[in-house]
Amino acid sequence: MNKFLTVIIRVYNREKSIVKCLNSVLSQTNIDDVQILIINDCSSDNTLSIITKIKNENPNVCIDIVSHEKNMGRGKALNTAKYHIDRKSTRLNSSHHWLS
Repeated sequence: MNKFLTVIIRVYNREKSIVKCLNSVLSQTNIDDVQILIINDCSSDNTLSIITKIKNENPNVCIDIVSHEKNMGRGKALNTAKYHIDRKSTRLNSSHHWLS
Protein backbone atom coordinates (compact mmCIF):
# COMPACT_ATOMS: atom_id res chain seq x y z
CA MET A 1 0.00 0.00 0.00
CA ASN A 2 1.44 3.35 -1.02
CA LYS A 3 1.67 6.10 1.52
CA PHE A 4 0.94 9.70 0.75
CA LEU A 5 3.07 11.53 3.26
CA THR A 6 5.28 14.60 3.31
CA VAL A 7 7.77 14.80 6.18
CA ILE A 8 8.77 18.45 6.69
CA ILE A 9 12.12 19.09 8.33
CA ARG A 10 13.18 22.68 9.00
CA VAL A 11 16.91 23.04 9.46
CA TYR A 12 19.12 25.82 10.67
CA ASN A 13 22.73 24.95 11.56
CA ARG A 14 21.97 21.33 12.43
CA GLU A 15 25.08 19.61 11.05
CA LYS A 16 25.42 17.62 14.28
CA SER A 17 21.91 16.14 14.25
CA ILE A 18 20.63 16.12 10.65
CA VAL A 19 22.22 12.78 9.70
CA LYS A 20 20.48 10.96 12.55
CA CYS A 21 17.22 12.75 11.79
CA LEU A 22 17.27 11.90 8.07
CA ASN A 23 18.44 8.34 8.64
CA SER A 24 15.53 7.82 11.02
CA VAL A 25 13.10 8.84 8.27
CA LEU A 26 14.91 6.83 5.60
CA SER A 27 14.92 3.72 7.79
CA GLN A 28 11.14 3.57 7.94
CA THR A 29 9.65 0.75 5.92
CA ASN A 30 7.49 1.45 2.89
CA ILE A 31 8.65 4.98 2.20
CA ASP A 32 8.17 4.55 -1.54
CA ASP A 33 5.64 7.38 -1.68
CA VAL A 34 7.07 9.68 0.99
CA GLN A 35 8.33 13.15 0.21
CA ILE A 36 11.03 14.42 2.57
CA LEU A 37 10.80 18.19 2.35
CA ILE A 38 13.73 20.01 3.91
CA ILE A 39 13.52 23.75 4.47
CA ASN A 40 17.05 25.06 4.95
CA ASP A 41 16.67 28.36 6.79
CA CYS A 42 20.02 29.78 5.59
CA SER A 43 22.30 27.50 7.60
CA SER A 44 25.86 28.81 7.83
CA ASP A 45 27.45 25.49 8.79
CA ASN A 46 27.70 22.23 6.76
CA THR A 47 24.02 21.33 7.10
CA LEU A 48 23.18 21.88 3.43
CA SER A 49 26.16 19.90 2.11
CA ILE A 50 25.31 17.00 4.44
CA ILE A 51 21.70 16.99 3.25
CA THR A 52 22.78 17.15 -0.39
CA LYS A 53 25.13 14.20 0.13
CA ILE A 54 22.36 12.11 1.71
CA LYS A 55 19.99 13.08 -1.11
CA ASN A 56 22.55 11.99 -3.72
CA GLU A 57 23.07 8.68 -1.89
CA ASN A 58 19.31 7.97 -2.00
CA PRO A 59 18.21 8.68 -5.58
CA ASN A 60 15.06 6.54 -5.24
CA VAL A 61 13.71 8.65 -2.38
CA CYS A 62 11.94 11.96 -2.95
CA ILE A 63 14.09 14.43 -0.98
CA ASP A 64 13.29 18.03 -1.84
CA ILE A 65 15.45 20.85 -0.50
CA VAL A 66 14.27 24.45 -0.39
CA SER A 67 16.79 27.03 0.86
CA HIS A 68 16.13 30.51 2.13
CA GLU A 69 18.63 33.19 1.14
CA LYS A 70 18.46 34.63 4.66
CA ASN A 71 17.34 33.23 8.01
CA MET A 72 13.62 33.81 8.29
CA GLY A 73 12.74 31.84 11.42
CA ARG A 74 10.62 28.79 12.12
CA GLY A 75 7.26 30.33 11.17
CA LYS A 76 8.40 31.57 7.76
CA ALA A 77 10.14 28.25 7.07
CA LEU A 78 6.91 26.37 7.74
CA ASN A 79 5.04 28.85 5.59
CA THR A 80 7.52 28.17 2.78
CA ALA A 81 6.91 24.44 3.21
CA LYS A 82 3.20 24.68 2.51
CA TYR A 83 3.95 25.74 -1.07
CA HIS A 84 6.10 22.66 -1.67
CA ILE A 85 4.06 19.88 -0.06
CA ASP A 86 3.46 17.18 -2.63
CA ARG A 87 1.46 14.57 -0.69
CA LYS A 88 -1.94 14.25 1.01
CA SER A 89 -0.72 13.92 4.61
CA THR A 90 1.99 15.86 6.42
CA ARG A 91 4.24 15.22 9.40
CA LEU A 92 6.41 17.93 10.90
CA ASN A 93 9.70 16.68 12.30
CA SER A 94 12.29 18.84 14.05
CA SER A 95 15.83 18.50 12.73
CA HIS A 96 17.07 17.53 16.18
CA HIS A 97 14.46 14.77 16.61
CA TRP A 98 14.23 11.40 14.92
CA LEU A 99 11.69 8.70 14.27
CA SER A 100 11.99 5.31 15.90
